[in-house]
Amino acid sequence: MVVVVDVVVVVVGAAASSDDVRLTAVTAHPASTTTAATPAMILPRGVARRAPSRDPNPAGVGSPVTGRESGAAGGAGANHRPPRLAVHTAIVRLFVAVAPPADALAAVARLDRPDVPGVRWTTADQWHVTLRFLGEVEDPGPVAAALDDAPLVPTTASLGPRVAALGRGVLMVPVAGLDALAEAVVSATAGVGQPPGDRPFQGHLTLARARRGGSVRGLAGAAVAATFPVKEVRLVRSRLGPGGARYEDVHVRPLDEFRRGP
Repeated sequence: MVVVVDVVVVVVGAAASSDDVRLTAVTAHPASTTTAATPAMILPRGVARRAPSRDPNPAGVGSPVTGRESGAAGGAGANHRPPRLAVHTAIVRLFVAVAPPADALAAVARLDRPDVPGVRWTTADQWHVTLRFLGEVEDPGPVAAALDDAPLVPTTASLGPRVAALGRGVLMVPVAGLDALAEAVVSATAGVGQPPGDRPFQGHLTLARARRGGSVRGLAGAAVAATFPVKEVRLVRSRLGPGGARYEDVHVRPLDEFRRGP
């Protein structure tokens, strides 16, 4: 008898190692106390592949791991299918945010951005106002559903009046008018992700961060002002990298007045 084990290996984004992933086919022999391992293929970095399956309807990644039998166990003509083994690495880093419109971001873009040792400026595609940071979450689906079910009311936000520092590490533009919306988002998603912090909400758009030994305090004080309507919130995935975080919208939730349908 030969027992075939299908191995599913998923390599996800930045979680992948810098080395290639080697997939090994394993064949077990009942009459032997040893297991023979033979290299089958090398998976290049960033590529997910799975070994061929004898099941005409194999379960995909995320499907329940099940085993099925038909026929008399141990009898002639028995058809035994062992359970498949799946390796899951689908954890994502999430937050809920408001993205200011282009005209508001234009006011931010006009601010001076001097080259200061130990300070890294954020880029326009990173500008947002975080309402709730969830951290690492296995499945974004429940978060999106919680946002869809929550009563989220449109509001108006105001940038400014001046650039400020949060300690020596973060240079930011204050954003007012989002307190009630942030509270509603936190209430709706409190059961998912890392527990909400105890600090009061302080709406802001991050302009720069200080690296080790640097400080942003001398960069505060520039005048900036813009007002914009908030019509939606976004569930965003954050991918960390050496050049800073990259953001990808996972779900967009129009606020109640702007939702379509009954």
